[in-house]
Amino acid sequence: MSCRIAGIAIASVCAGAIACGGERWSVPDGGPATPIAGCPNLSGYATCAVRAVPGPFVPRRANVLLVVERSARLLRVPPGAADNEWVALTTGLAAALDRPWGNVQFAMLGYPSGMSNGCGEGCCYMLPADRAVRGPIGPDSAPRIVEVLLSAQPEGEAPMAAALATARQYLTEIDIPAQGDTFVVLIAGGGPDCGDTGTCGAERCVPNLEARCSSGGNCCADGPTWCLDDQAVSAQIRALAGAGIATVVVGLPGAGDFATAFDDFARAGGRPNPATGGAYYTGVTAADVEATMATIFGGLGGRCDATLPIQVAAPDRARVTAGCDLLSAAEVRSDPTAASTRVVLEGNVCGALAQAAPPSVNVLYDCAVTR
Repeated sequence: MSCRIAGIAIASVCAGAIACGGERWSVPDGGPATPIAGCPNLSGYATCAVRAVPGPFVPRRANVLLVVERSARLLRVPPGAADNEWVALTTGLAAALDRPWGNVQFAMLGYPSGMSNGCGEGCCYMLPADRAVRGPIGPDSAPRIVEVLLSAQPEGEAPMAAALATARQYLTEIDIPAQGDTFVVLIAGGGPDCGDTGTCGAERCVPNLEARCSSGGNCCADGPTWCLDDQAVSAQIRALAGAGIATVVVGLPGAGDFATAFDDFARAGGRPNPATGGAYYTGVTAADVEATMATIFGGLGGRCDATLPIQVAAPDRARVTAGCDLLSAAEVRSDPTAASTRVVLEGNVCGALAQAAPPSVNVLYDCAVTR
């Protein structure tokens, strides 16, 4: 039998909800009934049964493939910035990678691919997957990635869809992590191009949209190469999701003109910015980039496994709590590698559980709950 916890499917370890030892509490002084003693804010869940989630809460590894744009447009200097986007990106990302991330391992794919004799203006070239990635994903890869970042130079265009296809091949055929979950972190500075289907007017031509069409007309009049390739990118992100690989989307300042597309990419990838529901966007400085990437890496590395002790009688009739706080659906996710009651806790929950006096974790069930 399966059921849903905070919007996620789980399987049972016991035969019935009440038979599993559910209890209901009330406040001794005649105050409002509450499912957890000392939590009057949960009085709206007074009809719920409750079971403790005893732990252990095991840290969960994050295997991260950084898919990093290195196109020539990153040489532009955004308004209000002292450095161009490439300097801010590489310096900030290198600084974030230099931090200790004990539960996160990295590899990197740059697009377009670097070539010994240069990629050249307008280049859309991508190397085969086994040569395009600086890997393998592992605990010692970050210093090598930093070295490459700080020595590389941007060139060519932005074959984002081809890069994501290369990433999927690498992660599903070449370097398949044995533990934890795998993520793509896509970092881009503008609209994807280098497509090969259809034609477009100036309103969907990336050089025109980025004010870098020197002809003054439609730079896409002669073919599709520079047309906005957003549909192909979305298809590749969905293909990654179908392989169990979530995509985090990060937009540099130049991506602001394509925010609708980037936010759509983020939602399709399954890991949008919880503050906005869309992509993450950096500021113009290296410190801004470092802060954004540290937030992402910290979130991916701050997850832990928990095993729920009950079977829920009906779908969407349970919530997980930490202390007196109800966890959101974004803080309780299914474990894609185990058909069991095991779930993944996220947000700040695992950090709190690692403290000397951690909050108790409970599951409320066998009642009507709100989201």
